Amino acid sequence: MPDNKFTVSAQFEGATDKEKPTDVALYAFDAKGNFLGSAPLDKGPAPLALPANATTQAVRVFVGPRLDEGVQPTPALLQRLGAVEDRRLLDPRNPKLQVNIPTPIWKLWPICSCVVRGHVVKRQPQPDGSVRDLPVCHTRVTICEVDRLPFIIMRLPDAIAFRLRDELIKEIVRPLPVLQPVPPVPPLPDPPPILRLAPNAAAGAAVVPKAASAARPPAAPAAAAPSVGLQSFDLKTQMSLNALARTTSAPELRTRLADLHLVIRPLLCLWEWVHPWFFTRVDCLKTVNVDENGRFQTVIKYLCAGDKPDLYFKVEQLQGGVWKSIYAPPIPCHTYWNYNCGSDVTIVVTDPSAIACVPQDPVVSGEATWVMPYAVGGTVIWGSPPSATPAPNGRVRTDGFTDYGGISGAPFGSLLGFRMGYSNNITGSAAIKYFRWSYRKAGDAAWTQMDLPVSRHYVKTVPGAPNPIISFPTYQLGPRTVGAQTNLYEFKPPAPPLPTPPDPAGTTTAWPVDNWFDDIYAAFLDTLALPGTTLASAGQYQIRLEVFGPSGDVLTPGAGTFRFIVPTTIDPDNTVHTRQATAAEMDGNAFVFNLQIDNNKCEAEIFPTSAGATSVADACGFLRYSPGDSFTLAFTARHPNDRATFGFSVVRGMTGVPAATAAGEVAGPTVGAYTRNASSRYSGTFSQVQLLDTCVNAAFAESLVVNAKVTNGWGRLGGAYDKAALAAFALAAK
Repeated sequence: MPDNKFTVSAQFEGATDKEKPTDVALYAFDAKGNFLGSAPLDKGPAPLALPANATTQAVRVFVGPRLDEGVQPTPALLQRLGAVEDRRLLDPRNPKLQVNIPTPIWKLWPICSCVVRGHVVKRQPQPDGSVRDLPVCHTRVTICEVDRLPFIIMRLPDAIAFRLRDELIKEIVRPLPVLQPVPPVPPLPDPPPILRLAPNAAAGAAVVPKAASAARPPAAPAAAAPSVGLQSFDLKTQMSLNALARTTSAPELRTRLADLHLVIRPLLCLWEWVHPWFFTRVDCLKTVNVDENGRFQTVIKYLCAGDKPDLYFKVEQLQGGVWKSIYAPPIPCHTYWNYNCGSDVTIVVTDPSAIACVPQDPVVSGEATWVMPYAVGGTVIWGSPPSATPAPNGRVRTDGFTDYGGISGAPFGSLLGFRMGYSNNITGSAAIKYFRWSYRKAGDAAWTQMDLPVSRHYVKTVPGAPNPIISFPTYQLGPRTVGAQTNLYEFKPPAPPLPTPPDPAGTTTAWPVDNWFDDIYAAFLDTLALPGTTLASAGQYQIRLEVFGPSGDVLTPGAGTFRFIVPTTIDPDNTVHTRQATAAEMDGNAFVFNLQIDNNKCEAEIFPTSAGATSVADACGFLRYSPGDSFTLAFTARHPNDRATFGFSVVRGMTGVPAATAAGEVAGPTVGAYTRNASSRYSGTFSQVQLLDTCVNAAFAESLVVNAKVTNGWGRLGGAYDKAALAAFALAAK
């Protein structure tokens, strides 16, 4: 059926021709809020075409500020912008439609622009104990606006308004502990847009949420606090709170609560009972794509005469061609009230399924063409610098060990991934084509080439309706044989494989702009498969990196080919500073560095406690002692190569026994009160007072944990490498 055509206009009460607002439009919706059509009203009457069936039902007509192109009109959005609504039953026989706009309304219509910007990240712990924010790209952010608190409060039912008043007074008059927030593990979803301030604390003192402060004293009864006297509030707020406590009229109560919305706002996250009343309507304004660095930016509109918008964010990520929600936290705790336009919003995603991008870090080098052996997992290579400066924590030391997280001299084990960087001009170079990683144990003459497959994902887009089909195949860099050389790997080519049959016409392929799939490794070494027993395979290894031309010819580093460079310092923004490789790091044409490998497991055993010469408990499990007896505790905390730490604790009943507790390196000759012998057995002798204190008879528990230092470059492996033991004994006087 053909559309019905109307002519629409707006009459602005009390406005002269010079005062009439510009950028005004009319928007029509059906009774369910479905958009029907719009017409600009900037230059007087304008044509409006509506579906034929619109004349058989009531039509909601809004006149207000004109929306930007691409913004989907909704009744809620137009209401937020102060549009005037008129409901009409349209008659095609009377095609002229005029809406009258009262003076107080159209004078509020100047619209301001608000720049909304931010970035989406996922936090990745690093081997040195720091945390790095990695961008989460291939995502889109939906920006929503939450109803303003005064507007919501004025709509509350009487019973809810009075309860809100009572809960507010309870929170203010009760003594609140002044605590500094402790960073949890994992971190909070993002830095909270609001901080709860203790009204009776010094200005700016933060208080942890209710869930983390359960030890707070119970609230005083309302009768015990007829007025609210809080010196941290200004005088006007104090007077409003005192008046609020005495209010009995529901309309007056709502008005006073609305005036105190800035005091109420930080507490909403704590009051789950009120959430259904405060967060029933959230209008999503825009959805914007995030770039490869996890950043987004857009502009939204709001009434200049009103407050800044209250914003809430949701994030989706494209996974397997489907948009998946990875960030939609509770609205009360994650609304940016009165958002400061232009400020940067950091959205920290903790959803385990979210895939972080690993962008290439900028590298500062004086070389035009370079190859950089970079890291083992996340542990950056230090090499053998000219000054012989010791490696910082979190680096592969010159001797092949690493220090991280308070652990010194840790070896590497399990499956290791080797990372390298190279200058952009190597991609697609006619002179530099391949690389190869090899290893050998210190003292051996022959090198063994690493030969596990290494691939790179690329994006294939197949046209389709209603949406294209996106897949992520892989391109294998190696291993491959070139001429007389085996186990060579290709530097990533400038473009991935082209579409091939049966790919339909219009299919495209491209490399991702980032390492979304964690395609960060250039070689792998399964250290568990090294020759010999686990004990025999442990030790120092040399790792070698070579570079080859297109025919498999070994390239010699130099001014005319390329240089090996080594990372020195890394800035907070992950810019990598480098140095040229030294002669001590070269083996012919190859770069070489040391790596300590040790997959040995720990041992833990607790021995029976002895009292004097007796070390066997009776049939009831008690060890009988005489006055003057001392007690000997013994245990084995062992690692075949002393590359572990241990902790031994003794508990009497429910009380720890500090004198008998010890922790340290398994290699230590003495740790606490214990002495180690050649077989890693520790023993210590204690008096009756040290163990029993004032008890005559007592039961004890012993706990021993031995932790291997071994790492895969990202963190301590633990698990099957660690060992633990538990034991118990009881002492009774004869």
